[in-house]
Amino acid sequence: MNKSILLGFFSLFLFASCGGDDENNSNNPDCDFIGKWCQPSPLDPNECYDLLGTYIEFRANGELLLINTTTQTWESSDCMIIDVINTGTGIKAAEYEIIEIDANTMTIDIGTEVQLLREK
Repeated sequence: MNKSILLGFFSLFLFASCGGDDENNSNNPDCDFIGKWCQPSPLDPNECYDLLGTYIEFRANGELLLINTTTQTWESSDCMIIDVINTGTGIKAAEYEIIEIDANTMTIDIGTEVQLLREK
């Protein structure tokens, strides 16, 4: 009797643990970087430098909009490291790291350089 209770508990624990992995790998809809961001204008840092629609938008559903196209998605379990996934191949295309974020600006390392972005 005790063995069957122990086996049942172990099975429940194992099932719950496996289910938790999916949640840890999913996007966090409460991340502060969700929204539309642009580069600040060199003439007025409170305005966007909007050359040909060059902005980045992290959508809560995991879509990543870059220059008006959604060929990539994003994943982040900690709201600091963002994996950029190519939707055609499912392969990680880039990794972004949030350096600092506040109400209106975000400093982000996109792998090749660190950029200061402004909320659009």
